Amino acid sequence: MSEAAPAKPKDGLSFIHSSLDDAGLAPAEFRIYCHVNRVAGRHGVCTQALTTIANHCGYCEDVTRTALKSLTARRLLRRRDIKGIGTEYRLNVPEKWRKVHIPLRKKRSGKKSQRSPVKKSKPHPSEKILGKGIPSEGIPSEGSNSKSHSLERDDPTRENKLMTLAVEVLGKGVMAKWGGVWRNRARENANKLERVLNAVREDQNCGKKPRKDWGAYANDTWGRFAN
Repeated sequence: MSEAAPAKPKDGLSFIHSSLDDAGLAPAEFRIYCHVNRVAGRHGVCTQALTTIANHCGYCEDVTRTALKSLTARRLLRRRDIKGIGTEYRLNVPEKWRKVHIPLRKKRSGKKSQRSPVKKSKPHPSEKILGKGIPSEGIPSEGSNSKSHSLERDDPTRENKLMTLAVEVLGKGVMAKWGGVWRNRARENANKLERVLNAVREDQNCGKKPRKDWGAYANDTWGRFAN
């Protein structure tokens, strides 16, 4: 009687639950959550320092801090500060996660269609602040590639909100001079711009030494952040 052949190991070593895959997390949030989840283990508690998490995941501390703050706000994690010890993050079950609606991107047709003339609407308040000569919808600023922008934006509402946030964080003077650059960045990578502005505002709220030019500081932060 021949012996039974040993069972072959199943392909793949990881399992991603549908609730996590459908949570709509940004790449940094997804990466950092997976690491915290792994470190938390059976007890569901991660006590690693911010620097350790950032180094392991390959992000700077600003990106890591913003991602952890977002994961906590959406209740995927629970944060607890322990005096004299540090900070711990506990895992929440998917039933307690705060659901976020993820809008689907519209597919653009390659065929050109005839459209009726669009009536010119009133400019958004943030566009008035930017001043004369700042590029508006579909008009790239100096040094940008004119073919990279389209008159049809994926989410004009979000773009305008980001410009309003930029005015609040960076100031009217900075936006009057460099508003076109930040608007182009909003079109190219809205998620990254939102993270940069939130990080700068967090530094302002934490009592960081006031700077004469928060725009230059935000520009340096843009260069440090991953896409």
